[in-house]
Amino acid sequence: MRKRAYAVWKEVQEPFTTTLYDIITDLLRIQYRHHTLHLTGMLQAIADSIEDSTQSDAITAPGLNILSCLNLGSQSSPLDGVILKVLQFKWNGNSLTPTIWKQGHLQRRALHVAGGDYGPDETARFILLTPEVMHAHCPHSSPSHVCHLTGLQRTARDSFLRTGSHWIRDFAIIDMSNLSRIGLLMYRTSPQNPDPHTRRTHHRWTLHKHSVSA
Repeated sequence: MRKRAYAVWKEVQEPFTTTLYDIITDLLRIQYRHHTLHLTGMLQAIADSIEDSTQSDAITAPGLNILSCLNLGSQSSPLDGVILKVLQFKWNGNSLTPTIWKQGHLQRRALHVAGGDYGPDETARFILLTPEVMHAHCPHSSPSHVCHLTGLQRTARDSFLRTGSHWIRDFAIIDMSNLSRIGLLMYRTSPQNPDPHTRRTHHRWTLHKHSVSA
């Protein structure tokens, strides 16, 4: 009975959650944004739903869209750092997709434009996460391996790398000191380092440093 109930829930979870997000978004459009700052319980519920690891891209993406509708500015709320948590959790769980990686970047940029500045810890963690994601998808494999990638795999790889470059460029624009931190990562992964893993990471930075400064 329990398995049957779970199977039924999985069938309705996606359309139910997406419909709920649509309702929340519509409500946000007709109310004053500063009133939302006092609805801590509602904000916490939204944060918890977006961070739910069982959610598919079709659910997580609308959830991330809600954040820019709130326009919280620099006010502290349960939604602080939610985008980083979602991306980090999916990355750690090997379930980060190009769609969510890109959507996370677009929505965090929208929040920044609306006044939601990056905190020091958030910046540091993003600067660490971005090279990890880019390294995992950079074309450092053998030519024979790359040639065997399907069209969809190449498209996904290119999307990961393109979004990663956008992240790095944004951090460089936000604060020039981030360039020093990025440079330090590049130094640690220089060719003089005998570790083959770090040599490949340096190759990745070489490939993308021009796109960062573009």
